[in-house]
Amino acid sequence: MIAGEFYPMKNVQGREFLEAKDSFYLVKDTTDSKLHLYLCEDTKLDRGIRAGDRIEALVSLDGHAIFIRAAR
Repeated sequence: MIAGEFYPMKNVQGREFLEAKDSFYLVKDTTDSKLHLYLCEDTKLDRGIRAGDRIEALVSLDGHAIFIRAAR
């Protein structure tokens, strides 16, 4: 048995970062829909991201970002 908590996740890849506001990032997905990625103190964040950059993120199903980084 593995100790700890597990959460369903989704991968967000190749999304376009639009802007940062307070505790969330606004990104555009491949269908041009806007998506809010909510940040918390545990979010691992690549600080070099600017508006217009493509990103990769690991996000919980309720929209909380586990990590956000520039797409490779």
